[in-house]
Amino acid sequence: MDNLKKRIYHLLRWSEKYTKTDMVYLITGGFWLSGSQFFITLVSFFSTVAFGYYLPKSGYGDYKYILSVFSVLSAFTLSGLYTAIVQSVAKGYEGSLKQGFLLNARWSFVAIFGALSGSIYYFWRDNQFLGLSLLLLAISLPFFHSLGLYASFINGKKDFRRLSLYTVFDNTIPLVTVICTLFFTQNVLLILTGYFFSNIFIRYYFYSKTLKHYKPNDKEDPELANYGLKLSLLNIVGIVTTHIDKVIVYTYLGAVELAIYGFASAFPDRVRALLKNLNILMIPKFTEQSIQNNKIEVRRKTWQLFIVVIILTILYLLSAPFLYDLFFPKYPESIFFSQILSLSIISALGMIPSSLFIAQKREGEIAKATIYGSIFQIVTLLPAIHYGGITGVCIARVATSYIILGISYFMIRKEFV
Repeated sequence: MDNLKKRIYHLLRWSEKYTKTDMVYLITGGFWLSGSQFFITLVSFFSTVAFGYYLPKSGYGDYKYILSVFSVLSAFTLSGLYTAIVQSVAKGYEGSLKQGFLLNARWSFVAIFGALSGSIYYFWRDNQFLGLSLLLLAISLPFFHSLGLYASFINGKKDFRRLSLYTVFDNTIPLVTVICTLFFTQNVLLILTGYFFSNIFIRYYFYSKTLKHYKPNDKEDPELANYGLKLSLLNIVGIVTTHIDKVIVYTYLGAVELAIYGFASAFPDRVRALLKNLNILMIPKFTEQSIQNNKIEVRRKTWQLFIVVIILTILYLLSAPFLYDLFFPKYPESIFFSQILSLSIISALGMIPSSLFIAQKREGEIAKATIYGSIFQIVTLLPAIHYGGITGVCIARVATSYIILGISYFMIRKEFV
């Protein structure tokens, strides 16, 4: 076994002559990061397969709509606390976990008001399902994200092994609960109840376990609220843009069309999610190097990743009909839309400028690119869906990803000129 490890090690070092990349760091770091993400993605994929087999299209459309509304409402909580607490804990302000819990719970009032208003509206329109669903969101909102802040505390303590383990269970238990519920009922409200309450339960468990294990001090960060609010304001446009397309499709085209659109993004979204792990690996490397070396690395890594994403895109375009016939046989109409959306896989190149600016502590530069691209998508979505239906929405999403990518690299070019 030791001989095998040595041979693999020497092989990776030998390959660096051609890749010009620290392959040992990439493979070992990427293995642990991708391992948990791959498992979560796999369980998420099987939950989508279960929805495809056991739930009617209209039911899945309703389910996706409620989750999208929840995500949009969540943008108006203190989403920036996830990042702010990491930095506070790293500075010794361990009391920021409880501080952040109370802050986020209090700031959830805007989202709760929105959910309750929507619930009253749908009850008035005699739509019991949407009325009860939004009431469920209002109940879940103050706990769902506030309890999830335990992950930021562990991240700040740099206990990545524990963080990885907790994250796997945090993500998979609610999905397994949903899959099990699907075996017994097609009632979407019961499925949503299982999803939200299992999330709250597992997050409460890990939140309590984190407090018990680390026994954090009572030092609170006086800047946590202001910094968390600043980051949250930067996040709002990006979060809303990520999910508003599904809300618009449901509102203008209906639940069945949203189900078709939702399954169209099943594969492309998961490919991008797996590629995002490289972002975490790049940040330390960019931090350690000089500006001149970073200039060389940006060009090299861009071409290397460009080749990878082009190959992945071509392979997916060719294999999409087979994959949908195998896993989602009830959704053949999603294949064409999925092939359009796969053209956005190339936007994974955006992780390179993102990693560089984060390493330079200039997250605002990437926020600008996201905001400009998000504004473009929001402005174009309504005419796109009016004139092109689902095809128009898919094209608008791909165009937005290219605009964000272009702006990010334009900022990099300004940086190095």
